[in-house]
Amino acid sequence: MSVKPSLFVVLFFGVSSFFTLANAEDVALTEDKNSILKQKQKSIEAGAEVQRYEWLSPLNLSASHTQQYSDKTNTRSGLSQLSASFSQNLFRSGGIYYTIKYANDKYNYDALSLEQQHKNYQKEIILSALRIKKYELQLKQSGYLIENKKITLFLKQTQYELGDIDITLLNDALMEKNTEQTNYVLLQETLANEQLELQKYTEAAADSISLPTFSLIDEETYTKNNYNIAMAKQQNSVTYDSYRKGMAEYLPSLKFNAQATYTSYDSGAVVLNQNGTLYSAGLVLNIPLDYNTFAAKEEMYASFLEQKAQTNDTQREELLEYKKTLLSIKRYQDVNKILQENLELYTKLKKITQKAFETGYKTGYDVQILENSINSAKLEIEINKINIQLSLATLHFALRDTKEQL
Repeated sequence: MSVKPSLFVVLFFGVSSFFTLANAEDVALTEDKNSILKQKQKSIEAGAEVQRYEWLSPLNLSASHTQQYSDKTNTRSGLSQLSASFSQNLFRSGGIYYTIKYANDKYNYDALSLEQQHKNYQKEIILSALRIKKYELQLKQSGYLIENKKITLFLKQTQYELGDIDITLLNDALMEKNTEQTNYVLLQETLANEQLELQKYTEAAADSISLPTFSLIDEETYTKNNYNIAMAKQQNSVTYDSYRKGMAEYLPSLKFNAQATYTSYDSGAVVLNQNGTLYSAGLVLNIPLDYNTFAAKEEMYASFLEQKAQTNDTQREELLEYKKTLLSIKRYQDVNKILQENLELYTKLKKITQKAFETGYKTGYDVQILENSINSAKLEIEINKINIQLSLATLHFALRDTKEQL
């Protein structure tokens, strides 16, 4: 009993008793978020330690002393006992093996879950920083659009005053300006909310966070390193270990029992005083005959098969999410191609309009509208690039060892 089986467990199952959460390039989390992760890690390690040695029985120690007095005979007697007992399973039809294996597999699952939680914190920080950058660009873009709406409104108002258009067209121009100004205000609120959202995870300012450039992950790499798929597979092992461990309760077992009891009895008469130690040891073979054995086996095995099906379903869902993300990325890329064509057209029109303005055929308002449209198109392209990065980041943070994929 002096040698703990932890060395055997580690060597045989390859289970590490230590894992690191933080990477050098991670953004510093808030103190509370760090505390959550650290305390959860301690809980996982302590829980695994308890489960690994669950099959070991405790050594039971007891002590008692009884004092008696008889007023008839005016005598006293005392009985003192010290006892140590031990009852340990030596064989449980695989129950001991799967108890240890369950503890190790459950530890690996919990460690993976904790690692994913830390990765999700980092994902929320990066996504939030990207969204803040996106909203800042959208605000700038909205400013250019508002300028165009104001110019359009002014021109419509002039035309209305000259009698060239009716009030409907002027009102439409006014409503469009108001809509864009309202959008600007909403973007300001959205940006402020996102900045507060970032503070849930880190005290670092958005502009101080170094944003990596994410690239596309191939399908094989995504399915091979996906957190949810890895956890589902690990849960398979946990469920199977639980099934085998539970089945051992309905199968033969061999137990070793040992007890030593020291007794000291003082009857008040010297001739009857007695002290001594009683030792006992033996083996107990238990063969349970339980009516529910078959039903219990079916129930536990059905749970295992359900988990296997769940794993296959998780793999399918994750692959579909990957394909959906690719479609989203392609859409942004296609939109950017259109915007690039528009940008080229705006640039040509601006040159023509600039020359016409210089010769007096066009007004400065036309030049300004085209300039604002060019700036707005450029910003829209940058915004869509951030949207692509948001999609790619979601894929990367769904994987283990994300840093190797950047």
